[in-house]
Amino acid sequence: MKFNNLHQRSIGLIFALLLVGFISMLTENAFSQSRPSIPLLSLTGAADGWNDVWYPDGRVWIPPSKGNEVREFLLPVFVKNQWKSYPQTADQYKADPIHSFKFSMLYDSSAIKPVDIQTFHPVNDPLDPRFRYAPDPLAKDFIVDWEVFHNHSYREFVNPSTPLQDKLKGREIVITGMSSNALPNSDDYEVLLYVRFQVIAKEGLVGTARKTLIYINADEIMYNDLNVAKYAPFLNLRPYNPNVEFDFPDPTPFDHVTGLGGFSGLAGIKNRPPDPTNPPPNSQWNVEPTLPGVIYINITDNLPKINVSLERAIGTPSPFSLLQVVPGELWHMTDPITDDEGNIEAPSYSGDRKIKLANSTTRSRIIDLEIESDQPWLLFKMDGIVPPSTIYNNWSTKGTIFRIDNSILGTDRDPNGSTTNLDPEIFLSIRCDNTQLAALEQKAGIYVGHITFRSTTASISPARLRVTFINFANPEEPELDQVWGEHRGIKIDVKNSRGAHTHRTQLIFGTGKRATNGVDTLYGEHAHITPPSGFYARWFPTDETVLQDVPYGFGDFAPNDEERYYFPRSRDIRSSYDTVTSIKYLCKYSAGSSDYYPVILEWNTEDFPPNAQLYLRDALNGIKFNVNMREATNISGTRYSYTLNDPMDTTFVIEYTLPKVVQYVDANNQPIIKKGWNLLSLPVKPLDLRYNKVYTQAVNIPYYFSQNQYQQAEELKAGVGYFIKYSDTVDTRFAGAHIMNISLEQDNAVRVYPGWNTIGTLSVPVSIDQIRFDVIPNSTLREPQTRYTKKFGVWAYNTDRGYEEVSGLTPGLGYWIKVGRDDEYPGHGYLKIERGTSRIFANDAPNERQSVLSDAVKFNINAQNASNNLYWTSNNSIDLNSFEMPPAPPSELFDVRFSSNRNLENSNATILLQAADYPLSISVDNPTRNFKLYDAVTNEFFGEINNSTNSVTIAQSKANAIKVEVVPSSTEFGLSCYPNPVASNSTLSFVITENTQVSLKLYDALGNEVSDLLNEYKAAGEYSINLNASTLANGKYICKLIAGQNQAVQMITVVK
Repeated sequence: MKFNNLHQRSIGLIFALLLVGFISMLTENAFSQSRPSIPLLSLTGAADGWNDVWYPDGRVWIPPSKGNEVREFLLPVFVKNQWKSYPQTADQYKADPIHSFKFSMLYDSSAIKPVDIQTFHPVNDPLDPRFRYAPDPLAKDFIVDWEVFHNHSYREFVNPSTPLQDKLKGREIVITGMSSNALPNSDDYEVLLYVRFQVIAKEGLVGTARKTLIYINADEIMYNDLNVAKYAPFLNLRPYNPNVEFDFPDPTPFDHVTGLGGFSGLAGIKNRPPDPTNPPPNSQWNVEPTLPGVIYINITDNLPKINVSLERAIGTPSPFSLLQVVPGELWHMTDPITDDEGNIEAPSYSGDRKIKLANSTTRSRIIDLEIESDQPWLLFKMDGIVPPSTIYNNWSTKGTIFRIDNSILGTDRDPNGSTTNLDPEIFLSIRCDNTQLAALEQKAGIYVGHITFRSTTASISPARLRVTFINFANPEEPELDQVWGEHRGIKIDVKNSRGAHTHRTQLIFGTGKRATNGVDTLYGEHAHITPPSGFYARWFPTDETVLQDVPYGFGDFAPNDEERYYFPRSRDIRSSYDTVTSIKYLCKYSAGSSDYYPVILEWNTEDFPPNAQLYLRDALNGIKFNVNMREATNISGTRYSYTLNDPMDTTFVIEYTLPKVVQYVDANNQPIIKKGWNLLSLPVKPLDLRYNKVYTQAVNIPYYFSQNQYQQAEELKAGVGYFIKYSDTVDTRFAGAHIMNISLEQDNAVRVYPGWNTIGTLSVPVSIDQIRFDVIPNSTLREPQTRYTKKFGVWAYNTDRGYEEVSGLTPGLGYWIKVGRDDEYPGHGYLKIERGTSRIFANDAPNERQSVLSDAVKFNINAQNASNNLYWTSNNSIDLNSFEMPPAPPSELFDVRFSSNRNLENSNATILLQAADYPLSISVDNPTRNFKLYDAVTNEFFGEINNSTNSVTIAQSKANAIKVEVVPSSTEFGLSCYPNPVASNSTLSFVITENTQVSLKLYDALGNEVSDLLNEYKAAGEYSINLNASTLANGKYICKLIAGQNQAVQMITVVK
């Protein structure tokens, strides 16, 4: 395809062109805005000047190479390609698509050299205005080749009198491109491709060029087969249309002698005066002659350096410390950024810090400074006037600043001789946003993140800034309304009486989870490192041991402190778990001078939890003043104050008694009490112990178990367990004193009797190892033994599980224990439970019963909405009595157990069910034995559990009793009878494990032989014989099998 290709046309077309040309001349070239235009190449990205996003002063500034490091930079070649057919002139000017191009660039080989051609952008950022409208260079689909040649006409384009020694440095890179795809059109100057250059000049090396120019050769610019630098398109149309020459005039070739002409196909800066041989004295042409296609390269003497600074209103004089130099710098922001959802001042809920970015090397420019955070919570944005960048006034974790200038803009004139404008100073706001932290239950913590600054032009890259973020744990005052923007903690405003120049500060105190008496960084506390002076108010430790570490009192990491004119200076948060006694907060203060008394304290009772007691006292236990802080001097509404008049007083104490209110919910905020029956105990001790005042939603009078019977109780006691039934609405809030001790001495006396008892527990979790017993005063009765109780275990009742053994006692729940002694004495006494040191029950060593159960066969009984487990073992040496379960609960409650009242058996047994919904299933995971299941009354066969069928579904059992028959193993000696009880006939099955004489006889309950069923020699194997009970009377019989040294006995019941 050719630019000047003349397609064959008819004579009519020729006349039409003549007519069109005539009309065009009459209309003063009316189609001049809708005809193809020769593509224009530019190195500055503009037609008559430069693109100031790329080049703010119309030049390239690049640092030198450093040592053995090779400095490279990308030089974009821009093109404005409007070579296309327009509908209005398509019949006249048909623009064939461009499938190839060729042009060359001249440069100074002592300064730079080309190393590659690149047809993709160096960054992929849709926010970057340099690439927003052209996601790829226009030559992306072209195969591009390049070669370098000597060209001793270097610089003649701008100065025909260039000295020979400068011409000899000239080199020419010839770039060609071909593609089956057409070169895309563009309405503005877009990047065609990049030439990657290497910088020859090195830092500190004298004699290498520092300022040079690079330009596009005006002698040849080829598109397809047309050199637009010398020839006009559509030459073959000129004989037929006189207007063609007007629309597409012949270009003026460049004259290497005069330096004139030669701009066809080129665009850019032109500062040549009308008479270049006699330019004005102040003309920029004298020092920097520039024509279209030219751009100057300025190689700086030194490399730019990234500089980060911080002017703190509050903080240390040196806000950064250098931790590491190689590889790359690592700086640490000394003062942490702090944040607190309960900020003192709304509406900001994130910790902010402002830093200044600069280039510390004069006469240099940092290019494309990439900034990136490595944490989603560590954000930044521009503050103030936004420089050219992809970072705006929106919080981000990634962006690019196009340049950071030092002493270039505002100092040098641009190529047209005009003054350049300084870029604005660059301020970056850093935010630690706790809403962006991972979805953790507890977001409070100390976090570390890094902001990385990276530029290929910087002397040290990357440079990283380490940011420490402390997300305070908020004080959590019980029952305090969590109002958005309200600080969760109790605030005390302190001010002296200095008139118009009153000093003031603020104290914060309160409680929080896992807070301590010492420094709790997570709650915003720190230890002051200097003694107080002048006006101050600080909390001090009340513990002498802690005081050694905090001799100058507690400080407060004020969140967002740069924007506060006054803020908390001291904070003391204590453990919310420690609610047994009052918490005392000690404040030391000074008015700054005796002339500045009185000192006034102010507070808002809305900060106080409901039912909490707070007293303000002097340090002498209230001898001078003792003020209920809810009843001090009212200022207005809920604000109160107290005045400290005596200059001799320099301390005060606040005694804080937490409210005893329990929110009885689990970690997921779900009620612990469930619909249906619950075994409960008092979580706290209320003043009114009537059951309907404590369990207000209960639907029954509570039951407890004592002296071998269930009893009702309308007035409740701490330390007793009660069965209580609920409908859809349950209780979740209880108020009263914390129960920290159950014993005879603590006025929480709970009498226990021999056998099973329902008990309660404390207001804090404790291990079952804390269960003890007190002796009955003035009694000869012996107290129960704890080892006896532990032998039978401690049992809870779960609404949908029934009885389950536990290792720890949870506040508010009730439990079963068995009371007694291992000797002949029954065991009488009082329950004693004291707060222990262990809170974690999962680590309790398993008892002997648990070890047996873990090795036993587990039966899973699933009765629709309730389920539980029973166990079977083949170990005949186990004391089954220690697996006794508590008495069956009231008849409406779900329960499952063996008829022996145990949860473990080692032979045939019967499962008793209570309040079970049918159909139900009984299954065994990976059964190692076979079990047959029958109705215990009707002998209906329900199914067999074996290796192939591990589950049996039972539609109904009229007696709620399931008989489990253990099928003897083919390799295990044994005897069984089915059916049993026997009405008329039954089958006796037995297994013998060796060849031997076998005897099988039937005896009555007194031991008299009734029948000799078998007496003969048998080989090892399985056998069965019929038992005819027609001649037998009703009653109990014993069937005895003897085979060699082995014996087995089977109880048989005859019922007719």
